[in-house]
Amino acid sequence: MLMGSNEDEVRYWINEMKYYSSFFSGFFLFKHGFPIMYENNLKLMSEEDKKNVDKFIDLKNDKKIWRLTEFYNEIVFRVPMIKQAEFHSQFGSGSTYIYHWKYPGADEKVGACHTIELPSVLNNLQETLLTGGHVNKDLANEVQNMWINFARNGNPSTEHHVWEPYDSATRKVMILDETIEMNEKFKEEQRELIEPLLKYYFNGCYVQLSWNVPQVYKIIAQVLATLLIIALFIALLIYFIVKFVKRRRNNRHYLLATA
Repeated sequence: MLMGSNEDEVRYWINEMKYYSSFFSGFFLFKHGFPIMYENNLKLMSEEDKKNVDKFIDLKNDKKIWRLTEFYNEIVFRVPMIKQAEFHSQFGSGSTYIYHWKYPGADEKVGACHTIELPSVLNNLQETLLTGGHVNKDLANEVQNMWINFARNGNPSTEHHVWEPYDSATRKVMILDETIEMNEKFKEEQRELIEPLLKYYFNGCYVQLSWNVPQVYKIIAQVLATLLIIALFIALLIYFIVKFVKRRRNNRHYLLATA
């Protein structure tokens, strides 16, 4: 079995969300909507499991939206995949190989999102929907050799790179980026924090969410505050226009009176 995950899996939804609105960008909807899913999921957790989430979120020194996306990279994609790899390596009839794709597309926000490796694996480099044309031909050629070798003999190793099987002791992963290399116990601390949370079966389904979470109230408050500022600006504008008109009128009456 050959399986893997990408560095920025859930950022795929940045592009997907832009189809829901012509008024807002996909990133705007992603940035303000993703926390709603996160807060919905938190409501289902025990207090003990929430501690794991807090530790995970604190691991990265980054903007909150990217820390949340890494949480979902792990709990929706990466750690379930790793558990499947563990079971296959222990009980399957053949070897298990895992890759981690890090080479990003042209859009920094989308990064190395879900499915971005497919043009390189399938030699469709002209398909730029996700990559934006940012591809590495050497990387593409090598991964194609890897996939071909795996299909031929069950081992994705090439003459340039030895791909070692995965097992729960060494947890060896092939990193696919500008530099291709084997990595042992990749993102291990993150895996250990997320694995106990798999029992909640979070699947990233953002159409079945409650609006009764703090993020929704925050958005409503921001909208109301924006409307209030606009209303105050309009009121001030009207006030100064009226004041200006009155002053002009008074000056005109004064000139007529003095004449």
